[in-house]
Amino acid sequence: MPVLEARHLNVEIPTEDGIVHAVRDVSFSIRQGELFGIAGESGSGKSVLTQAILGLLPTASVRGEVMFAGRNLIGLPQDGLRRLRGKEIGMIFQDPLSSLHPYYTIGAQIAEVLHTHERISEPEARARVIDMLGKVGIPSPADRYGDYPHQFSGGMRQRVMIAIALIMKPALLIADEPTTALDVTVQEQIVALLDEMRREFGTTVILITHDLGLLSSVANDVMVMYAGRRMELGPGTSLFRTPAHPYTAGLLRSSPANYSPGSDLVPIAGRPPSLLATPKGCVFAPRCAEAMPVCATTPPPLRGYSDRVESLCWLELGTR
Repeated sequence: MPVLEARHLNVEIPTEDGIVHAVRDVSFSIRQGELFGIAGESGSGKSVLTQAILGLLPTASVRGEVMFAGRNLIGLPQDGLRRLRGKEIGMIFQDPLSSLHPYYTIGAQIAEVLHTHERISEPEARARVIDMLGKVGIPSPADRYGDYPHQFSGGMRQRVMIAIALIMKPALLIADEPTTALDVTVQEQIVALLDEMRREFGTTVILITHDLGLLSSVANDVMVMYAGRRMELGPGTSLFRTPAHPYTAGLLRSSPANYSPGSDLVPIAGRPPSLLATPKGCVFAPRCAEAMPVCATTPPPLRGYSDRVESLCWLELGTR
């Protein structure tokens, strides 16, 4: 049974300019204990998707089903979602400095999660927090318990955020672009830490990123999104080796992970489309080097391959 299963999820956000179709008919399932990657350019709908799942978009219209632990999260009352958030579903946001309160010590902020969801004494909470800080790689955790966020580097602050998200040992952890503000070396350390914590605690992880290269060594399955749509979905090994969708191939060519000295990265030409309009054909067609006439006029079919890869594309690759 999947830990999380989304069925035909749609998210529409009202704005002064009209309705933004941020997520369109997206379905996927995540197995227990796996690291599930969601990749795509900025504005592709990755963050909106997970925020809708957690009930963090109060003005949006959200349709479809998201099943977690036998419950449909879509339409669940806010008090029910609050009981889930932090305890059964952890969340790591992009910028740890804006997520951590500057006036409180990091120890107090992690312990607050324990006091919110459990009846626990101060000494016991402190001991558990120090233990978790050590697990996420904070040196001398007992000495750093009383320090403030500004006393930590960006990478260390992100480790604190991971400790906050994991202190209740949730069944599911959502990491939304957790390495965006970090240098390449620290990015790799944070992704490796998430993978290590997943294996240690048995937590299922959703890792959202714009860089497919970061997922190449850790993701079990990967979903590639563009303009609110699911363009490709499949095992990471197959998707990275032989991408089925031209957009996925373009992301891989433009990833810093594929850079070698003396060569140039190959960007995807053009810009993502407005999410206010509904295109007649494939939403990626205006930027696709392999586009055919049918791509501009007719929505593409969903093609399935023997290696479990699914691609929303008119391009038929044959045997993979």
